[in-house]
Amino acid sequence: MAVVPYREVIAQALTAEEHITHQMNLGLSIAAVLTVLAVLLAIGLAVVRSRKLTESVQELAVAANRLSDGDFETKVQTNYCRELNELGDVFNCLGPRLQEREEMKQSLELARIIQQRLLPDQAPPCPGFDLTGMSQYCQETGGDYYDFIFLGQDSLHHPALALGDVSGHGVGTALVMATARAMLHALAMRHGSDLNSLFSELNSSLCRDTEDTYFMTMFYGVLDCEQATLEWISAGHAPLFLYRSSGEIHHLDSSGIPLGVMEHSTFEAAEPIVFDPGDILLACSDGVWECTNPDGEMFGTERVDSLLLELAEVDADGICRTFLQELEHFRQGEAPNDDITLMVIKATG
Repeated sequence: MAVVPYREVIAQALTAEEHITHQMNLGLSIAAVLTVLAVLLAIGLAVVRSRKLTESVQELAVAANRLSDGDFETKVQTNYCRELNELGDVFNCLGPRLQEREEMKQSLELARIIQQRLLPDQAPPCPGFDLTGMSQYCQETGGDYYDFIFLGQDSLHHPALALGDVSGHGVGTALVMATARAMLHALAMRHGSDLNSLFSELNSSLCRDTEDTYFMTMFYGVLDCEQATLEWISAGHAPLFLYRSSGEIHHLDSSGIPLGVMEHSTFEAAEPIVFDPGDILLACSDGVWECTNPDGEMFGTERVDSLLLELAEVDADGICRTFLQELEHFRQGEAPNDDITLMVIKATG
């Protein structure tokens, strides 16, 4: 039997334990250092990437400001990530498109100015009558038209009156309106009071020179101020509202189909209107009685009759302005969905 000290028995175990503990501590130290380095590297990369992202966003913001100031040549260069590259490509396409829209807007504004100049500044002085006309377009340009045409040296006593409405809205209708106006001025001087021939030739010209998608309703008349009579013709433009000083209102129907529909159509003048002092003829486009409120209710011809009765003692200009105000009130602040044109012929005696 041999006796060995306890420390000698566990000496190798203690040595192994110390070695293992040392290795573990060393491993933990290395892991901690590597973790710190990884965190610092990640933070550094995040700072660099965020700075590059911020710079790209700032570049887009600066370019957007230049674009909003009208510099449509502005471009951006983004080489950061796929999403920003796609955003940059979209941004670079905005400039040319916005430039096209701005040029179109300027063209429409110029067209609006030109079209407004085609309308008469004021009605001609006509002994025994008070005349006026007004137009309000729902877009920059429109297809409504009214005019006072001088037929010769005696135009003071025999002015021609016209009011038309081209189907549709926008630039196309405005061009048709301008074409019809030019044709009417040329043909009116040639045909004078021969209204049937005037409308037949005007219709044929419009059929040849415009597309099938456009047509035009028109009221046209020659006023004899001395005899207080109006020879008139209508191509699909109805009703006309005739107020008599006795307090009655008559709706006058059209005597023909719209212009520009069938080339060989014939038109016949209606029975002349004989005015008594106080009588009023209101010609207007369908944008008046077809005006709708937010509930979809139409203004209607009955309201036109009632309002015309109320305004019987008002001058022609006041009648037109009041109608426009009442229609605006009826729409309750909404924009009109159709052009509105009115012409008033009032016999003053």
